[in-house]
Amino acid sequence: ELQGVTMLTSASPRTLWKVTRLAQVWQGPISCAVHLPSNTKSLQAVSAFLRQHSSSLASTSIHLLLDQRDMAAHPVPEATLLNVALDAADTRLVLPLDIDFLPSPMLHSRLH
Repeated sequence: ELQGVTMLTSASPRTLWKVTRLAQVWQGPISCAVHLPSNTKSLQAVSAFLRQHSSSLASTSIHLLLDQRDMAAHPVPEATLLNVALDAADTRLVLPLDIDFLPSPMLHSRLH
């Protein structure tokens, strides 16, 4: 178990780009659960995004929840996604944060 604070968040294919903003201001690890349909197009899009942003997301772990159901008709509860992100965190301390919020750039060092 590492020292520090892991930020927990979740995203959809449409909001995954926001994790790059988080990585710019959070100096610690990020654990992000992504709910997406289990089809080739979605997987290819996420894979391409991760390759394109691999250097800026070096401290970020992405966890995919593949779903064969209609995502609009069967949304996964936010708590479920955050639990996936929490299970993958390597630190004892975590900070859950909605993907739409940005923490203060110095927050990680103040918490650490």
